[in-house]
Amino acid sequence: MDAYFDIESLAKYLHLTPDQVRKMAEREQLPGQRVGGDWRFPKREIFHWFEERIGVADEPEVKKYETLLQSRDSGVDPDSLTIARLMPNELIWLDCPCRSKNSLIRDLCQWVADKGYIWDAEKMATAIQSREQLHSTALENGIALLHSRRPQADNLNEPFLALARTPSGIPFGGPRGILTDMFFLIASDSDAFHLQLLARITRILSQTNVISELRDAADEQQVIQVMLAAEGLVI
Repeated sequence: MDAYFDIESLAKYLHLTPDQVRKMAEREQLPGQRVGGDWRFPKREIFHWFEERIGVADEPEVKKYETLLQSRDSGVDPDSLTIARLMPNELIWLDCPCRSKNSLIRDLCQWVADKGYIWDAEKMATAIQSREQLHSTALENGIALLHSRRPQADNLNEPFLALARTPSGIPFGGPRGILTDMFFLIASDSDAFHLQLLARITRILSQTNVISELRDAADEQQVIQVMLAAEGLVI
């Protein structure tokens, strides 16, 4: 598979015109470089650029990204992205005792592996730590969206979403030193699935009261109910 987009293929991917892409590239708003007078955009860098845009967007913009991603022939079944299918009760850890970033990543991966959802907990933890070293996934709302830099299809039983909640916040690299107390682990088997799931979770968490309701949830079933209600599904 070609590792680069050119102007025309990236314009199609982003649903923009070639002229819009060219102007964004010239203004250094896209990760690309000129090769022999032509623009080339590494697909991996475009993926991470898209990922970062989703992470800082507000709800209307995230919804736009979600619609854009779903409009492509990505091979992702929309039904497979529902929280009910991806986050069963057994993947909700409401009394996670971890007090540091490294222990949270390590113990959460092992906890999920013990339930049979990943084969190699150490491999997943190392991949997540490498991603965190590039840029923390902790957000201003006290949430972190943990994931590896590349999907680990060979380390998964199936794509899943796990949630760990700590009794108090821990330093996780959040902006302005904000502590993090809820950690979603996103495990996908493809870039397309990851981006669509990331957009779905970000949109859900941006809705009013969702995060406070997750913090107040007394048990795993209440967490599921909060997520399903925010997702717009019947409980």
